[in-house]
Amino acid sequence: MNYFQSKRRFLAYFLLLTILCASLPLTKTQAASDFKIKKGVLTIGASAFYDCTKLKSVTLPKGLKSIGSSAFSGCKKLTGLTLPKGLKSIGNSAFYDCAKLTEITIPNGVLSIGNNAFNNCIALKEITIPKSVTSIDSYAFANTKWIEAQKKKNPLVIVNQILIDGSAASGEVTIPDGVISICAGAFHSNQNLTAITLPDGILSIGQEAFFGCSGLANVSFPDSLASIGQEAFLGCTSLKSVALPKGIELGNHAFDSQTELQ
Repeated sequence: MNYFQSKRRFLAYFLLLTILCASLPLTKTQAASDFKIKKGVLTIGASAFYDCTKLKSVTLPKGLKSIGSSAFSGCKKLTGLTLPKGLKSIGNSAFYDCAKLTEITIPNGVLSIGNNAFNNCIALKEITIPKSVTSIDSYAFANTKWIEAQKKKNPLVIVNQILIDGSAASGEVTIPDGVISICAGAFHSNQNLTAITLPDGILSIGQEAFFGCSGLANVSFPDSLASIGQEAFLGCTSLKSVALPKGIELGNHAFDSQTELQ
């Protein structure tokens, strides 16, 4: 390759790099208070608007399919937000610490809500969750006014057959019929539990679901249960032995080392 060919290649590369940099999302110091995302965007990438502290409202385009992890995390002034129809997934910590959000309607068609998706949205008091949602990960709505209101109605917060929060439960607890899964971290460090009865038909217990529940001494597992996530009962030091269904899938360190598995 001669000098002129090398120089032309360098100039082409430099031009391409300039175009790519111009198309990158605005930084937190550049972002306007009101922002409209153009039609045709299918995915908002991870941390795209992370910590955009000036952002007050954002218009999301029709056809948007997914909102990535931490996409709007730390947008503390964000108040205006409508999630569009056609959305399928909301990523981990997507709206974490959006402290001025007061209400959100999750559109029908959304299938999954990631961990900490709306955690620490301390003003969030109205949430509409459609029947289409089949997966809610740990602490998705923790530290919101909505979850606190739900716990006052019932210490077991259940959404679409998923038990997402049991932190207010105490004593001997019977999980109601119809629940098919217990969300990761649902009872994490709840030391007021003494016994858990699981319903026939339950399929899964998420990771760290009962982590650190040191007072939990008795759990009955039905034959329908197919999986227990990693560290689900780790730190349950009062749980001396359990009888498990045949063929159950156990995650790493699902139980404390002193718990006898039968």
